[in-house]
Amino acid sequence: MACMFAFRSTWAQDIHFSQFFEAPLLRNPSFAGIFTGDYSIQGIYHDQWNSFSNAYRTGSLNGEYKMPIGKANDFLTVGLQVLYDKAGSAALSTTELLPALNYHKSLSDVKTMYLSLGFMGGLVEKSIDLSKITTNSQFNGTAYDPALPNGEPLLNPNVHYLDGSLGLSFSKMFTPMAD
Repeated sequence: MACMFAFRSTWAQDIHFSQFFEAPLLRNPSFAGIFTGDYSIQGIYHDQWNSFSNAYRTGSLNGEYKMPIGKANDFLTVGLQVLYDKAGSAALSTTELLPALNYHKSLSDVKTMYLSLGFMGGLVEKSIDLSKITTNSQFNGTAYDPALPNGEPLLNPNVHYLDGSLGLSFSKMFTPMAD
């Protein structure tokens, strides 16, 4: 049997929301459009560990618009997730701009029951201020010497890449659909 997935070494810095479940698109893009109404706008801001200088600051803004398609109760949702995260004295920051698209297939004419398939993907930028990093390599035996190289293999403090996610979900309400 052929291997379906290839794994490789990765490095990541997670966003810092304590209540991550309040950002549904970040958990699963198939959650786009699972709300009452035609559109949703949500903003979240988290300022963590203020007793430290340069504490974690994370903000998120997303908007979703759902529209019916076809003759059934199916609908399509388009959305946009914007995220900003900054942490530490070296100003490690992440900015994400992620458009989302979700299709909801109605599975019943009597109950609100959907199978949803969503995709979200876009541009991510990560950066760090290398001038604010101090390492053991800069210790000359008696004191810290900023003229010494920091010994880190990071050549480019700004990284851009494409990121994507795919999700599937099933949702059901236990009350009959309104006429």
